[in-house]
Amino acid sequence: RHWLAAGPRHAPDAWPAAVAAAQRAAAVYAWDEASDLLAAALAAQDDDPAVTPADRYPVLMSRAAACRQLGDLDGLDAAQVAAVAAAPDTASEARAAIAAVDGAVWHPRAHGTVHPTLPGTLRGVLRRLPPADSELRCQVMLALALELHFADAPREREALIEQGLAMARRLGDPALLAWGATVAWLAMWRPATAEQRRELAAEALDAAGRTGDALREVTARTLVAFAAQEVGRIAEMDEAIVRARADAERYRLVAPLVALGWLEIPWLAMRGHFEEAGRLYATTVELMSRTSMPQAAESAAGTAMTLQLMRGVGHAEMAAQLREMRPYSRLPLDSSIVMLLLRAGHVEEARAWYREHGMALDGDDWYSVLNLCQAAEASAGLGDRDLAAHVYHRLSPCAGRPNSAGGAVAQAPVDAYLALAAAAAGEDEVARGHAEAALEQCAAWGIPLVADWIRSRVTDR
Repeated sequence: RHWLAAGPRHAPDAWPAAVAAAQRAAAVYAWDEASDLLAAALAAQDDDPAVTPADRYPVLMSRAAACRQLGDLDGLDAAQVAAVAAAPDTASEARAAIAAVDGAVWHPRAHGTVHPTLPGTLRGVLRRLPPADSELRCQVMLALALELHFADAPREREALIEQGLAMARRLGDPALLAWGATVAWLAMWRPATAEQRRELAAEALDAAGRTGDALREVTARTLVAFAAQEVGRIAEMDEAIVRARADAERYRLVAPLVALGWLEIPWLAMRGHFEEAGRLYATTVELMSRTSMPQAAESAAGTAMTLQLMRGVGHAEMAAQLREMRPYSRLPLDSSIVMLLLRAGHVEEARAWYREHGMALDGDDWYSVLNLCQAAEASAGLGDRDLAAHVYHRLSPCAGRPNSAGGAVAQAPVDAYLALAAAAAGEDEVARGHAEAALEQCAAWGIPLVADWIRSRVTDR
């Protein structure tokens, strides 16, 4: 700090000192201090006429890594793009282009968006890399698959995932396998792949354990928890949350702590632990406010919605909040708005909103199950047989699972919503079967408040 304060004449001494101090901070997991020091080092490099792109590249890569641990995805993106530009060779460019996906527990891009430059960079690097199996080629393929998650390129994405995972397994390096399995997990994040992703997360966790990479273990175990929720293995989810949170706190990993908070809060509420859920909600909101992780407002609102649903209050207020958020959100919120208006008893207002806005139900991504479940409940409240039949067809492969937006906003079992949709479509016997299955799942998962809601709102139909 003395060198940095000494002025531009001392920049040649200041930036190496700041880099060295940042390395010491990172060694004790002080990611915020490391990030600040590396930003200062980069600023000092601007005042050193002898600095070359080769000098700047490792500082940018270190800052990208520190920002990633902080959940500062904006800072990560800026450092990553600059590192790509400063890269002295193809291998360095490749390492810069994959930086955003390394250790990620959440998509690095906002829902429905594709980075403006990185897919092109990754494709160009892939063409220039030798065609033989290699760690870097494997990583570039899987990183490109993840960057293309919301692009209209499903065949390219699936081929990249298949070939990248096969290469990682052929090479037999557990560190590469742990890296590749977690990135592939995120790249294929949609309802139909839940069981496959559960196996991938377990494979990643095993590989990370064999390398002794504690930070990678946190990433893998967080994804284990997500996938366990998605497939209805709630005891497995509970265990993974406890272990992942303990290690994330030890290593001060902000993004996993935020993700684990959004995962756990709804389950605390569904089990009636409202005080604990409220404390964790406040902590998670505050922690996420320090980050630039995508869907911050939606994550807080969706989790708050779950808390209100379990308490049976505030439905109209939550609908108003989502209506205000709708013009700025990339998520399809109309099904939730209609559902909340119906729960508030504002049936005509719900009908009017549906007539004007409809519901975007064609998505196939981490948000799809929640969107379809809210539409199923809305179909019952609206008495819309066509909507009910459409939603039932889309949602039925997810029977036996909880309603959730990927790793967050868990609610009642999907079977409860299938019961509502079946009843609205006139299939009373089918509806009864789903309602009974949902009550069995509530008992197995230990969520009595949800069972009460099913008895009062689902089985009564």
